[in-house]
Amino acid sequence: MAQSIPFGARSTADQVLAGVDLTRKRMVVTGCESGIGLETMKALVANGAHVIGLARTIDDARAACNAADTSSTPIACDLTDCASIDSAADSICDLAGPLDAIITNTDLADPPVPTREAKQYCHDHRFFERL
Repeated sequence: MAQSIPFGARSTADQVLAGVDLTRKRMVVTGCESGIGLETMKALVANGAHVIGLARTIDDARAACNAADTSSTPIACDLTDCASIDSAADSICDLAGPLDAIITNTDLADPPVPTREAKQYCHDHRFFERL
C-alpha cells in the first residue's frame, strides 16, 4: 500500500530534513546566492552535508557559502555561458570524492541566448554530462 508523505507546500527544509544525517555527503546546489537555493544550502549544511554552492559570480557564491557555514565550497557558474559551465564542472571534478546529489535551483526563463532550448541544452548537456 502506498505511504503518504507527511510534508506539503508549507513544509520547511528543516522539517523535511529533521533527523536526517548528511555527514560525509557532498552536494551541489545551483543558484545558491539567494532565496530557495540559499535556504536549501543552509539546511543541507546544518544537517552535516558539504555543499558546493554555484552562483553566477564567485563573489555571490562566496557570500552564500559564508552565510551557510564553513562546510561549503563556492564556485562561479553562469549557466548561460558554456565556458563558465565547463570551468565549474572542472572545478567540481577536481575536488576529492564523489557527489551524492545535485540540486538545480536555476531560472531558465528569459535566456540571453537565442532560444530557451539552446540555454536548456547548454545547461543540461554541458554541466551534467561533465559530472
